[in-house]
Parts: sequence; C-alpha cells; structure tokens
Amino acid sequence: MQRPLVTVLIDSYNYGHFIEEAIESVLAQDFPAERMEVVVVDDGSTDDTAERVRKYGERIRYFQKPNGGQASAFNFGLRRSRGDVIAFLDADDYGLAGKLRRIVEEFAKNPEAGMVYHNIRQLDARRRTFQDVGLPLISGPVPSNTKDLLNYVLYPTSFLALRRNLMGPLLPIPEKLTIQADAYLSGLTIFLAPIVGVPECLAVYRQHGQNLFLENGEGNFSAARIARPNSRCVDRSEKEMAWAARL
Repeated sequence: MQRPLVTVLIDSYNYGHFIEEAIESVLAQDFPAERMEVVVVDDGSTDDTAERVRKYGERIRYFQKPNGGQASAFNFGLRRSRGDVIAFLDADDYGLAGKLRRIVEEFAKNPEAGMVYHNIRQLDARRRTFQDVGLPLISGPVPSNTKDLLNYVLYPTSFLALRRNLMGPLLPIPEKLTIQADAYLSGLTIFLAPIVGVPECLAVYRQHGQNLFLENGEGNFSAARIARPNSRCVDRSEKEMAWAARL
C-alpha cells in the first residue's frame, strides 16, 4: 500500500534565525521524498527569512503573504497544500528523527483517527537544556468519556498532525485567532473523530524568550499553563457546545 502524501506546514513570522533548522529537520526525515511536501508560509516577515529559504529551491514550496496571524497563515497554507495528512510545525521549533514515519504508522493503524499528536520535548534555548514535558495524552473518542474530556490537553502546533479529509467542518479557521489557532484545531477535532496520542517525543518546542504563546517569554510548559485554552473550551456556552457536537 502506498504511503499517504504528507504536507508539513511551517508557519513563520520573523523567525529567519530558526527557519533553516525547522526545514532541515523535515528534509532529513526517513520518509520518501516523493510522498512529502514542505509548505512554508511566511506571514509578512520583515527579517531575512526569504533569503534564508531561497537555497532550498524546489525542495520546499515557499509562500509570502501580508501579516495576519497564525490562523491566517494556516488557512493560506492549507489552501495550497496537497497532503492527505497535514503535520504542523512552527518555524521556531523542529522535528526529531522518525517523526513523519511514526505519525503515518499511527494513521494507518487507526483509519478512523482524525488527529495524531505526540509528547513534547522542550528546549530552553538560554540554558541549552532539554525537558520531556509529559503532559496527558489521550487516545480514542474523547467526548464519549467525561473524564477524558476534562483531562484532555490542547497540545501546541508542532505536535499535531491532522487527516485532511476530516478537517472540512473546521475550515476556514477564524482569522481573529492571531495566536493559538492550533488550540482551535486540537480542541474541535475531538468532536469529529477519535484521536491518537503517541508517548514518544517527536518534535522540540524551543523556548527562546520571544514565543507568542508563553507570556513575556517566561516559564515552561505545565499542565496548568497549556491547559488554559482547554478550560475555556470546557467552560464554553451551551450554544457553542451544541455546535461542536453537531460537527
């Protein structure tokens, strides 16, 4: 059986000093090049991103657009991507060896799954130290179990892969979400299909002092910090919950 086409969608804004490591981490994957495309969406960068990615030529598909935020960049990239599976990657993060192969294996073993996500390895760029975060991972139809729904953590961009043919009801992502568009996807995908949580760390979140998600660039991922969007999801109005249940 032929492997599905995988799109790695890299969103970037003024991360030229990180973008090469992100791209290299994808191109180095032990996955057939003909079954993979790398789509880089430059969301209006004013740094040297364009100069840095030019050397990759036809090995990547590079697009520039006016700045609009994360949801805008995701929508732009999704409209231009061709993959059966979309693996998201922030430009200041990078994938680890075997990531794409492992994700595709899980989608193949779980044909009903809409999303595969995996554990977080965090790099403190100032101290050059790594930490495996170990936040809760859940597999299966999350809304069918109240405990799972309440414990479900919304993982960030670089740890998510979604099956394209199940994303339709979620698109386009509301573009007022200039950050945490990843929380929108991971928060609502559970109402569309079962999910698979992979315990291995398959990508690195780089904490470097300018991350949009971590206020003021301080602090690490913790269950309380990363679950904050999830608490809003659980506490949403009855009208919103009814809409999600109809997806």
